[in-house]
Amino acid sequence: MRAMTLPRTPAAWTALPLLLAACGGTEAAATAALPEAFRLPQPPAAARPVADVRARAADGEVVEVAGVASEFVEGLAAFTLVDAGLPDCRAEGPDSACKTPWDYCCTDPRELAAASVTVELHEGDHVLRGDLLGAGGLDHLVHVAVRGTAHRDPAGNVVIVASGLHVAR
Repeated sequence: MRAMTLPRTPAAWTALPLLLAACGGTEAAATAALPEAFRLPQPPAAARPVADVRARAADGEVVEVAGVASEFVEGLAAFTLVDAGLPDCRAEGPDSACKTPWDYCCTDPRELAAASVTVELHEGDHVLRGDLLGAGGLDHLVHVAVRGTAHRDPAGNVVIVASGLHVAR
């Protein structure tokens, strides 16, 4: 996988959760591979809920967090991790108009933002290129535990630069 730098401005990170939470996202091909160096054989024992990490993690703090994979960034090794306690749109029932429940389009955007973080896999200072959807069992609404370093921007958005992932099977 090749590396790419994402913008590090407050305005860019403020907009990222809104872009990732937009209804009607597209699915990427499930041909990606999760780099072996990022696989955790067991979930981190001290993994905290996403909402707790988002609210309390300090910039540069090593964290363990568990949640549900939501949106995947096409072409980059990055995805949104949502607090498992936040109901996705499947809770609306089979008659729901939402055809993509993993984007939480039935949830208030402010509530979603408070319960989500972005997870990135890096090589050095750069986000790896490649799609994670389908890699190592990663999929929409699958439970994932992450170990990594939290980075908080001035607007309060949190990016976890992952050193390891455990995908529930």
